[in-house]
Amino acid sequence: MKKVLFSTTALAAFGALMFSAGDAMAASKAKPMKIGVGGYFKTIVGFGTNSGSFESTSGTTNLDRAGYEAFNIIGDSEIYFTGSTKLDNGVAVNLTIQLETDQVDSAIIDESYLKFTGGFGDIRIGSVAPAGVTLGHNAPQAGPYILRGGSTNNHVVAPAAFTGLTPSPQGVGGDANKLVYISPKFADAIYIGASYTPSNTDSNAAPATSGTPGTETQLYEGMISYESKVGTTDLKFDVGYSETHADAAGSFSNWRTGINLGFGGLTLGGAYKDQDNVDSGKNGTEANDEQTVYQIGASYAMAGGVTASIGYVHGEQPLSSTTGEDEIEKWNIGANYAVGPGVTFYGGLYYVDFNNESTADADNNDGWAAIGALKVAF
Repeated sequence: MKKVLFSTTALAAFGALMFSAGDAMAASKAKPMKIGVGGYFKTIVGFGTNSGSFESTSGTTNLDRAGYEAFNIIGDSEIYFTGSTKLDNGVAVNLTIQLETDQVDSAIIDESYLKFTGGFGDIRIGSVAPAGVTLGHNAPQAGPYILRGGSTNNHVVAPAAFTGLTPSPQGVGGDANKLVYISPKFADAIYIGASYTPSNTDSNAAPATSGTPGTETQLYEGMISYESKVGTTDLKFDVGYSETHADAAGSFSNWRTGINLGFGGLTLGGAYKDQDNVDSGKNGTEANDEQTVYQIGASYAMAGGVTASIGYVHGEQPLSSTTGEDEIEKWNIGANYAVGPGVTFYGGLYYVDFNNESTADADNNDGWAAIGALKVAF
């Protein structure tokens, strides 16, 4: 019933928007959308260490596992095609297509979506991040990598045994085709957002969501965000809930909350996520989706375009009831320096620890990474 209600509401919102926009488009044919080009190029250079026992249990004589070079170069670049126009009824229509331009990217296109804005709020249709990414608040951070992401794996390698745990307090869901709604601002402080993803596979085929042959997973998400000033303090706070539905073995729910407190150039913040199984029979098994993640951090924006930060993130996933849980810990000190229009230097020192429920050397790793980056936006 919940899935039917959510889908019907989404279809009604989409239909109402298309009806409203369609009437105005007939009178707006002489106003074609203007297309602009932008993007960025970012190159990252880093030195990382990995545990000697992780790389080999017997020193250089053991060739069963790989050894990892300390020095690494990573590219991260995209080209954005953006367009905008305004209909006669006041609805703004925006187009975004993000083209991945790095050799290692398997997908050519990142996000690709339309956005409609007006008195009704903000509706996004296409391959785009869910509402929680727009409305969620996490610990502030400077440096070349987001601590809660997996980019540090480029230097401190994640053991193959870590397949389900990602130390991110963000909700779930990527850039698969979806419908996103973000309300206008209520009471000068409150936003409400929701997302519906028919298939996380991002395929054009009709989603196969039930029966034994069912292969697709669907995502439902809702979030409330408060953003205002309390006295002289900037306060941003959110609470969100999502459910990912497939078969019993692939269905789980999670709720998250995040907060930012701004005091002039100083920002303090953190976030927390609790994920649980929809099927309680998975608890205490290797297929368990339960996990808890929290992050804290502080940043300070100084004169001259410099921002510095310190942060910590912790994630844990209980698996077998007899052996324990998997844990990931990370912390970093980072800084950004805006040297000119669109040109930014990044630097950071990171520590990462993968602590597996298994005590096997191949399942556990820890190490340091010193990373620098240069980003040019255009």
